[in-house]
Amino acid sequence: MTEIIMFKRKDILMKKTLSIVMTLSLLLSTTLFTTATETEMLPEDSISIIENNIDVPKFTESFKESVNYTNDFNVNNTNSVSGTNGNENSDDEDYVSVFIRFDYPSLDLSALRELDVSERRKAVKDYYYTKNTELIAELGLINCTASYFAPYAEISYDSLAEYYPDRNFYVSTTEDDSISHIDVDVIEISPDTATVATSSPLYQFSQALIDVGVTNNEYDGTGIKIGVYDDGIPDANLFPTNKYHLDEELYQDVEPSTHCGFVASIAGGKYGIAKNADFYFFPYTKGIVNGFNYLIGECDVDVINMSVSNSARRYSYASAFIDYQINITGCIIVTSAGNIKPGNESSINIGAYALAVNTIAVGGSDANFNLYSGSTRISLMENILKPDLVAPGANIANSGGKTDNKGVYGTSGSAPFVTGIIAKLMHEFPNLKANPALVRAVLMAGCTHLSGQTDNIDEFAGAGLVNYENSRSIMSKNNFSSGMSYGSDPANTVIFESWFDYPLLSTMNIMITRDIPGSNVTPSGTEKDIKFQKYRIRIINYDVPGIFEQEIVFDSNVANMQLLKNVQYRSYRCRIQVIKRGSVPGDLYENVLGEDGSETISVAFTGANHVHKYTANYLPLDTLRHISCCSCGQTLQETHVFNDSGDCTKCGYHQ
Repeated sequence: MTEIIMFKRKDILMKKTLSIVMTLSLLLSTTLFTTATETEMLPEDSISIIENNIDVPKFTESFKESVNYTNDFNVNNTNSVSGTNGNENSDDEDYVSVFIRFDYPSLDLSALRELDVSERRKAVKDYYYTKNTELIAELGLINCTASYFAPYAEISYDSLAEYYPDRNFYVSTTEDDSISHIDVDVIEISPDTATVATSSPLYQFSQALIDVGVTNNEYDGTGIKIGVYDDGIPDANLFPTNKYHLDEELYQDVEPSTHCGFVASIAGGKYGIAKNADFYFFPYTKGIVNGFNYLIGECDVDVINMSVSNSARRYSYASAFIDYQINITGCIIVTSAGNIKPGNESSINIGAYALAVNTIAVGGSDANFNLYSGSTRISLMENILKPDLVAPGANIANSGGKTDNKGVYGTSGSAPFVTGIIAKLMHEFPNLKANPALVRAVLMAGCTHLSGQTDNIDEFAGAGLVNYENSRSIMSKNNFSSGMSYGSDPANTVIFESWFDYPLLSTMNIMITRDIPGSNVTPSGTEKDIKFQKYRIRIINYDVPGIFEQEIVFDSNVANMQLLKNVQYRSYRCRIQVIKRGSVPGDLYENVLGEDGSETISVAFTGANHVHKYTANYLPLDTLRHISCCSCGQTLQETHVFNDSGDCTKCGYHQ
């Protein structure tokens, strides 16, 4: 009988201490690893463990992806932002994460899309949290945090030594039909602020705001809730505001942080971008599942800033979990791309949090409109392009009202520029709430190129430098459209069409994004892509039927189409058509979404003028009328048109 001792953590879930019989028989006869008895210690050289990762059906260890950790992790709780000139950030938190994905039917979201955000989240929580807690109890999982919004749970250990005795228990647990997969990683999480410097030239915060198009405070984020998943609570000297909310019980053991204060002060507060937004905080030391439960489930935030990164350099179960949260709750999550660390060659590669498809991953730029040299920039996933865009992140001075003229480097500062801009846009355009694919498309289409950037999507800088006014213009002109794609849709289904007039001498830039259900992962770390539902994106000349101006296959996280300068003698009308792959003879169709899955496809564009076509959807209103919807979300009321059977030919209402 082995007693499992609970960690003393103030989680938002109920704690309980249980005793269980540890089943150590599984794999004893194999040579995959050396089994420890209760009295055996973890080998001092933990590399011997790393070289013998267990990789059996439904169970994966991925320790090889982490570097330079030992039997007991070295945790430094100092704050990097207040460090000395030029010092590398050492504020890393290492832990073993046991990520459990359960296997039971997903919730059908089609009936929930019409609910408002809060009602939808409540319905989702009622389903997943109930199922997860039941399975945790049935399986005897200890110190296990159940997700509110996804078929996931997480158990964390402070060291390999603590995890090692429970290893076989997790392997044996995978034999249960309720387990889809258990993934174990050593996670290094660190704030993405690398150095503090006084070197010249400083990038003044006021100039950085101008460079990203934030030049007025007409919309200040009023009514928008921002969550900050960071290393603690903000230092009040850096984040002076009466718009932030703390759970005293949650934070009674958390010290104020200069890093968190620096991040929050850029996004909002007295000196920041969205000055009147409400702020909620959660320390990453208490776990990502707990964090999302609290920020989304308890605080009902609209957007979360994650200026942290982890060491896994692939699309992992943590990535899939984040995607699942975004897809099902509509919460927008902004992540920092990460920083390159001297002596750590792998740190140039994007981490698992930022590789989540549905996040907005933000790299760094400098005062000369170049990519910040310390910004993590390479995605090892062949069909996931990250970062999505960049924002100021090199030698930023005088943010948060500071007057010490010390510049801060790191993508921790880049992410909150984008978070603050999103809050301002949501204040003016509420239809952006709970629409993560559209937010990403509108931001990317509004970007300006960095110095030397020639492509609309750059390998290292994504779409370029975020620009609030450009994105605002896209929204004001309704130059965007979205549509839902369901797994139950057959091949050749037209997901939506977006109509536009293409002016003379104009050049058109189109961004296409999606938010995926988070159902496909690369658990072994060897695969270099994930499966995406494939679509054909066509630009069709309305005046010349059958003529395609352009056509691409959309099989990645983002795509770009460009119509070069219109030199025809007049403007002409086109439509963007999004079709499930399979529309061409011999074109194979694969339903990646599954029968219950769904995802949103969004487009946003510049250089053309949206034309309303109220044919995207029809909603019965009463006995006389229905609501006709454009793919941009605009609506109008029309009178029913009945056939001989008494059915409206558009909305299906039966008289």
